[in-house]
Amino acid sequence: MGNKKKKKKTQLPFRINILFFVVFLMFTVLILQLGVVQILNGEAFQEEIDRTVKDTTKIPVPRGKIYDSNHNVIVDNKPLYSITYTPAKGTQAEDRLEVAEKLSKYISMDDEKKYLDKLTERNKKEYWYLKNKEEADSRLSEKEAADLDNAEQYNTILDRITKDEISGFSKQELEVIAIKKELDKAYSLTPQIVKNDDVTAEEYAKVSEHLDVLPGS
Repeated sequence: MGNKKKKKKTQLPFRINILFFVVFLMFTVLILQLGVVQILNGEAFQEEIDRTVKDTTKIPVPRGKIYDSNHNVIVDNKPLYSITYTPAKGTQAEDRLEVAEKLSKYISMDDEKKYLDKLTERNKKEYWYLKNKEEADSRLSEKEAADLDNAEQYNTILDRITKDEISGFSKQELEVIAIKKELDKAYSLTPQIVKNDDVTAEEYAKVSEHLDVLPGS
């Protein structure tokens, strides 16, 4: 009888140890899976969440036709091509610049009176900053930055970009700046017209063909 009791006592802890080991393995697998989801695939899942979140936004629609008492059209609509941009939530300046550079391959903004002549010094400095961010940020010391908020830091850095540095842009670069200027006007999830004057069928078709690489267009 004594030997049987001893065997039962030794078997019980052994089984408990096996149970704890199995539970430990399950928690280890769970933690590893969470790491894969949050660290390796976290950004992709967050983008999918942002894409599928439902938000209400206002999109302008064409004005309706107006008829007289004899059913003759007195006010009509003339369809025109238009290039618009609707930024997602959390879109940053770097993202808009990337879209502007891609969009410049498919549409023309070379009309000087409409676009290029209206570019401000700040528009050009903001473009130069994004293209030379490391160099621009180095112009503000850590001591100076400690006494300024983010907006003040940014404005101080822009002030230290010289006129010579923003005077040599090519026409292609100026077109990119002109497009980015329009993109910067857009509010989150709200369509912003980038170009609606003299948009050719070819421009419209090219943009339509490349919507997969033009987020928001």
